[in-house]
Amino acid sequence: MVYHPNPAKILIIRFSSIGDILLTTPLIRVLHNKFPAAQIDFLTKAKYAELLNTHPFLHRVIPYHEKTKMGGLRQIKQEMMQEKYDWLIDIHKNPRTAYLKFRNHIPEHFTFKKYLLKRFLLVNFKINLFSCIIPVYQRYLEPLKKYNIQNDQEGLEFYIDSPIRSRIDANYADFWKTFPRIIGIVPGAGYPTKCWPTDRFARVAKFLIEKYNVGIIILGGKNDIMLQNQILSQIENSTLGLAGELSLQESAAAMDHCELVISNDTGLMHLAAALKKKLVAIFGNTSREFGFYPCAPQQIVLEKELPCRPCTHLGFRKCPKKHFKCMVDILPEEVQTAVVELLNSPTKHVPLLREMAK
Repeated sequence: MVYHPNPAKILIIRFSSIGDILLTTPLIRVLHNKFPAAQIDFLTKAKYAELLNTHPFLHRVIPYHEKTKMGGLRQIKQEMMQEKYDWLIDIHKNPRTAYLKFRNHIPEHFTFKKYLLKRFLLVNFKINLFSCIIPVYQRYLEPLKKYNIQNDQEGLEFYIDSPIRSRIDANYADFWKTFPRIIGIVPGAGYPTKCWPTDRFARVAKFLIEKYNVGIIILGGKNDIMLQNQILSQIENSTLGLAGELSLQESAAAMDHCELVISNDTGLMHLAAALKKKLVAIFGNTSREFGFYPCAPQQIVLEKELPCRPCTHLGFRKCPKKHFKCMVDILPEEVQTAVVELLNSPTKHVPLLREMAK
């Protein structure tokens, strides 16, 4: 067994996606706290680099451009060998990372457990061998325990670029000033079976507008514009549709105006957790055993226990059972109750720096 207890240079690899990368931020922080003089670099896909470019504990974010394919990977591998890293922490664990690790002469490698067999048995045969539920961000830390590197209980974090914050503040200044309380809605997700019906989001939004005079902002990517339009068609006012218009950094700056976020199981759900927002998360066909539950200071996760759930660890285009009960059985009134409970609870003070100009 190789031991290299005082690394001068550390490389973390996680290619995708939004939520998975945000879940690495506790790892970055505890590594920096343990080795404050060490250079920590992060390799990820170019389209996600902005999630980390402003992180104060990272020396460099290395972008992998997917269009370059193997040529790009070969170049990155050469750079890795020239850089002479002491540690390589692979928290993606796929053929690309296997190629990068092969004969690269880095003294010590770390990977994390994906629990593939347990996941397979739970999804396909409903045999649950998970003796305890370990959040994914804690799984990322497990291989480092031999160096007494452990979870610091500070959760996820995100650093908003100051110029971007100023621009978002200015661009939507009238909306921010009009409403004393703002609620964020994230209606999209990577798969349709992870999406709560839009008419229900609209019903909750109308309830909150009437009861609390809140402003509603809708966030998401270009693929979520149709879902956004379905919600906007049912709400006449007090709503700002931003899906497809903002970058990830801009979405964070807009979300930081929210007191609370209502979200499906998707990357922006983890962004809300990283920004320490009150969070109501709606889970459908996945399960908490997979470890991707949010870790916000104040959160309520809504889900239904069903014999067919989980039917996948990712998602489907349509419900395999054709009833979609994991989502349709979650009623608007349940979401409303959860939101009201969190709105009426005092906000927990979380002294974490979230803004950084680099």
